[in-house]
Amino acid sequence: MPPFAYPTPEPTDPSSSREESKTRKRDISCSTADTDHEPSLPVTKRQKVLVQCGNLCYPTSRYGGHRPSLPIVNERQAINELAEIWNAGDHSQDEHNIWQLNDFVVYREPGANRHANELYPVHRLKSEDGTIDLLFDGTLSVDNQVRFVQAVPFGCLAIEGYGDESDVVSACIQSSLGRKGNVWFKLGRPANEYARYYDVSRWMFRFAKYVVEFLEDSGPPVTLDLFRRLFHSYVNEKYGLSIATKEWLSKHPSVDFGQAFCANIGFLIRECYGLDSTLLDHPIFDETDPRRLRAIPKEASQHDKTVVTPLVFESFRRMPFSSQMQVIEDVDATVIQKQRSRRLQMGLTPLDCASTSAPIFRPTSRAVKRGDVVSVAANKESRWKASLGTSWFAYVQEIRTMKTGLQKLDVIWLYDTSDTTLGHGYYPYKNELFMSDNCSCGQDSVDAALVQSIVPVQWYATDPEESKGFFVRQKFRTEPTLGAYDFVQLHESDFDCGCRNTETEMEKVRKDFRMGDTILVYHLTGKTETLEPAIIRGFSLHKITLQPLLRSGRDLGEKQAPPNQVVPADDIYEVGPESITRRCTVASFKTLEHIRAPYDRDGAGDMWFVISQSGPTWNFHNHEIAAKSKLKGMGIFCGGGSLDRGLEEGGGLEFKWAVDMAEHALHTYRANAKDPDGLKLFLGSVDDYLAKALRHSADSKIATVGDIDFLAAGSPCPGFSVLQQNKDGVKSLRNCSLVASVCSFVDVYMPSYLVLENVIGMATNPKNAKELNVFSQVLCCLVSMGYQVKQLLMDPGFYGSCQSRQRIFIVATAP
Repeated sequence: MPPFAYPTPEPTDPSSSREESKTRKRDISCSTADTDHEPSLPVTKRQKVLVQCGNLCYPTSRYGGHRPSLPIVNERQAINELAEIWNAGDHSQDEHNIWQLNDFVVYREPGANRHANELYPVHRLKSEDGTIDLLFDGTLSVDNQVRFVQAVPFGCLAIEGYGDESDVVSACIQSSLGRKGNVWFKLGRPANEYARYYDVSRWMFRFAKYVVEFLEDSGPPVTLDLFRRLFHSYVNEKYGLSIATKEWLSKHPSVDFGQAFCANIGFLIRECYGLDSTLLDHPIFDETDPRRLRAIPKEASQHDKTVVTPLVFESFRRMPFSSQMQVIEDVDATVIQKQRSRRLQMGLTPLDCASTSAPIFRPTSRAVKRGDVVSVAANKESRWKASLGTSWFAYVQEIRTMKTGLQKLDVIWLYDTSDTTLGHGYYPYKNELFMSDNCSCGQDSVDAALVQSIVPVQWYATDPEESKGFFVRQKFRTEPTLGAYDFVQLHESDFDCGCRNTETEMEKVRKDFRMGDTILVYHLTGKTETLEPAIIRGFSLHKITLQPLLRSGRDLGEKQAPPNQVVPADDIYEVGPESITRRCTVASFKTLEHIRAPYDRDGAGDMWFVISQSGPTWNFHNHEIAAKSKLKGMGIFCGGGSLDRGLEEGGGLEFKWAVDMAEHALHTYRANAKDPDGLKLFLGSVDDYLAKALRHSADSKIATVGDIDFLAAGSPCPGFSVLQQNKDGVKSLRNCSLVASVCSFVDVYMPSYLVLENVIGMATNPKNAKELNVFSQVLCCLVSMGYQVKQLLMDPGFYGSCQSRQRIFIVATAP
């Protein structure tokens, strides 16, 4: 490989700036020798400019034009010449032939497959990425005699200091020629460009010493959890008085060294194996070594298709992936009984509820009354032309008689499934309607003459088969500007659209908020709009009295303060009710070190905090949640557990079960768990897990019906991805079918809450067939079970993440 271009002066270039400076200075001296008769010339001020050297990624020897400070000697000649000096000196007390290596750099070989010639941390020699040998440039010295060598290959690294009570740690390397002469090169002062790499290696040398000694001195077998809890205190107790150890500890951001152990597992294994291979018997290596992960037993796969329940199969059997689904018929009677009881307890659709047909209604001669549900002919010329029904339904709020004698109906519309985001998906209960947030009142009211019939409706029903006509149990709400739509449980307040509500803004605020509540207030300063936190201190006839919460960083000049740290001000101010936007949460902590999630997310979720040593006199939020009151969660397709941990950090949830078939991912999940021994991890397919659950398996890792409060799922996305070129392939269809597995887990366990995440491609219509939209079918399945369901289109870029990747979220809750 040719050397890298490096600009150097050529003989044809103009004279150097130093020579030019001397010439200019001499000319100025001559021209100003006699200043009595000549007018004074303006003096040009000269500035000294310092240019900081950038961080090089390659050794200077690989740049064209590089001139070493010493002549380059080949390794064999250097060893021979320095060996004579060594042998002539008094080294009889030295156990090994150790020569000093200074001004060195370590880098990859020119023929490396990746990152050829790049500088490389020496401790990663023979690491997991396949780096067998490295090269070094540097100055070898013996008794003040030096030789500069270049591109010397070496494959051996030795760390000195293991078992030594002192805090001295050093390292030597050995080349092939050095091995023949039993010569080691002790690493001393690195070259400037290599210092930042060697600082990391030096930290790792000391880390390896402390890890080995910790493993040797530990009584019980060392697990990752034990290491994370006790390693820091062990080092502090044994070497805490050492200045070198204190400096070493200060370079690590926390007292938990688990991440450092996992990130450098290859280096630590190599050191332990070289010193005492029995050290590798500690369980921590079964948990962290990617080549021999054994902390979680692997489950044998018994199913080659996606296991689903009968209800879910019926829901998705029209999808292109229907051939990839399999129904388990031999369900244990105990499981069925628990399912019946659970559904009844939670107000969900009863188990084995048959599909229903739409009721037949006939014209009626009875006069329409307030509270009736009426049908009118569907207007296919309106913006609702996509509606599939031939009739529309409406709840009559008010009947008004005009001066002309005509009757007008103020109505709230009731939606058929096709009028909601259930779209054209298969919905088993044709006799179900949904209350909407869409009304026709005042000038838009409906002419009573357009009424076709009065329709019987059963409100708040949970069993579709018991209703003789239509039934309504949920309301469909729309927030299109936020990309959010939801189905929520029907309430008495939903029978009034609010158009006739004469309640003032002040009355609404007084109804929704109380004294001492923490809220966000709209502020407009110039053209800048902000929401500011404040505490409600009182109400007057038209104003709300607030105590502002000043932001420590912005308002008080505390540069290191998080953006959501606030301090109550001493003054108060008044605003109108239109400035009050929503509630926020403010918690109190003693110090910044005590802050916990979700208050450590710079204010995401409207979470603020104050620092108070004695505790505030006002009533702020209690961030402590008792462990026994937390929801018990299960993660399926959980991967490394990022989604589950994020949900856990909200404070009200603990994951007890996790299922994934990726070995490395599930071990990562375990490694990051607060209580890994309390987790029940299933390293296998969700199909095998669900089959065992339906058959009431005695396996302790299998949850039973009623155990799970919260289900989190991120079903595989490759089948829906826009990058998928073979959407009709068996593998793609199998991946797509796994979304039906999520619905089957819900059907079996009936959790109180569900969060499902996937790519936006799940919401597309394959081949423009709306009835094959998987996203709509998932909604149909969950809503038909009786769940309240919210759909969200979210982007992490809006929540403080460095990346922008839109994702669909489906959130479901039991009534």
